[in-house]
Amino acid sequence: MNRIFVQLLLLSIFLSGCAAPAFKLDPNLRPRPWGPLEQAERLAVPCTKPARNFDLNANFRYGCFCGKGHPDLKRGENEELYDFIGRFYSIKAFDSIDLACRDHDVCWILWGDNDGYCNQELTFRLVDVWLHMFERRSESALRCARLASQVGVVFATIFTPSRMDNFSDGVSSLIQRAIQTMIQTPIFAVTLLESDRYPREGDRCDAPTPQIEK
Repeated sequence: MNRIFVQLLLLSIFLSGCAAPAFKLDPNLRPRPWGPLEQAERLAVPCTKPARNFDLNANFRYGCFCGKGHPDLKRGENEELYDFIGRFYSIKAFDSIDLACRDHDVCWILWGDNDGYCNQELTFRLVDVWLHMFERRSESALRCARLASQVGVVFATIFTPSRMDNFSDGVSSLIQRAIQTMIQTPIFAVTLLESDRYPREGDRCDAPTPQIEK
């Protein structure tokens, strides 16, 4: 069965309000196995100060990777592609949301800005984190669920054009519906102070990392 069809089916199940099984990551959207990259990831160190700017505009930043131009890494004039990617891998993502942002950054490095398949996978990973947080129902999980939805909002409305490369308008619309569903679900009706809507200092939004499809 076509991989895109399967993932869209899972997304449709989610939109219908049913529990969706875990999806798997596409190996074609990440670097091929290479020793130095694996070593860089294994020895990765956290960024010095994870960002926490939750303004829903172009200044949005979270963790070490979520946000436009974050982190501020530029490829050197003679730098090999995988060496450049290795600099991303050498930074340890703050949590599962941040890891999804890092992998999306690397996907765009490989396949070009606004690649539709990279964008789709980021949306699925945000949905996956959201579902795990939704199931926990604690206040800290609620804050993480809200953040997952807002990262999707900022990404879809500010950081990318309305139509994603390689995708039909119908698929783009389905992804937009996923984001809207995350925002409008009754879990967000729980009363929280305005200042307490997002993860607190030190909170981590961790969920199981999806496996890479074989």
